[in-house]
Amino acid sequence: MRADLVTYSKYWVQGPVGYSGGAFPEVERWFGLIGQILPEFKVSRGRIRIIKGKLLHPNRFILKTGIKPLPLLPFIPMRLTPRSLFACILLTFLLVACGGSQNELLPESVTQQTVFTIGGDRPATLKLPMGYDFMGVLPVVIALHGHPGNSMGFDASWGLSERIDADNFALILPEGTRNPANRRFWNATGYCCDFFESGVDDVAYLSSLIEEAGEYIQVGHIFSVGHSNGGFMSYRLACEGFPGLTAIAPLAGSSFLDPTRCEEAPPVSVLHIHGTADPIVLYAGRERIRMNRDGYVGAEDVVARWAKRAGCDLSKAEELPAIDIDRANDGAETDRIRYREGCQDGITVELWKINEGSHIPGFTPNYAELLIDWLLNESRTEAS
Repeated sequence: MRADLVTYSKYWVQGPVGYSGGAFPEVERWFGLIGQILPEFKVSRGRIRIIKGKLLHPNRFILKTGIKPLPLLPFIPMRLTPRSLFACILLTFLLVACGGSQNELLPESVTQQTVFTIGGDRPATLKLPMGYDFMGVLPVVIALHGHPGNSMGFDASWGLSERIDADNFALILPEGTRNPANRRFWNATGYCCDFFESGVDDVAYLSSLIEEAGEYIQVGHIFSVGHSNGGFMSYRLACEGFPGLTAIAPLAGSSFLDPTRCEEAPPVSVLHIHGTADPIVLYAGRERIRMNRDGYVGAEDVVARWAKRAGCDLSKAEELPAIDIDRANDGAETDRIRYREGCQDGITVELWKINEGSHIPGFTPNYAELLIDWLLNESRTEAS
């Protein structure tokens, strides 16, 4: 597949309005119609042309466009007759023609990415930077949503996709398993969040996604970021010695209360982000709740654990300048403590302490840039 084609698989919008976000209302209207028609299209200079003139399977069609992927809704099949197909195509042409050129609809910051669906029966999204041609190694960021969230909402709130081209990395957006209450979760620890005790092996699932991603890219360093349950899952990957894992960056997550659960794990770089006023996953941690539900370790203790595992000198923690990443608090509310002295293999372990921060911070526009920069450039020293 050519790198200038954007592939959308498995899901698409179901009506004439693509989604409720409202970012590109003109584009959403005709994207919704294209999703209903289902042939293969080429979009150029505001016009749409059917490339092959045949209907594709509803789970796969290709659009050439400069529009970044939008949040999608589950596809609802529709009956296509020659008359309805012609009507949809005609209406689509009219909407695009009346909307002006493609470039007029889009801000300059919107770039083209290649998107694949991987994961088989448990699909995930793989996004690649514009123009990637398999000739170079790409770092991979696995983005793990919280419970009971989803990958699209997580990506939208963190702005990870917007950094793909600028920072040249691949992004995997997997989905947790749905429990009997229809809520997505990751089986990370005894505390969070396999409440119905399904025993699903999410480490194996995420490992399979990396393996499949290798069919599209040359996989480089692997990073895991996650919020809440996704943060717990990031720590679980580190505890399990996830192959190729270089660093994790959990927000409002934690790890096993019992440190021996991770004692065989190789060291990795860690950026732990946590609000001191988080009422859901407490900054100070939590003891065992009941016999069948474990607690979790506090933010400062889990950071110290991973710093110790890497051989860092805990007496030489660095206090870095505070930064502003939470719009809910004025000024530079986030204190930063870094362990790097003595750490093996150039590992860095860092704590971003959001003073008075909640479980879901209102991130500043530069949060994703700071996060990705830390992963790609700061998580390991130049000597590593």
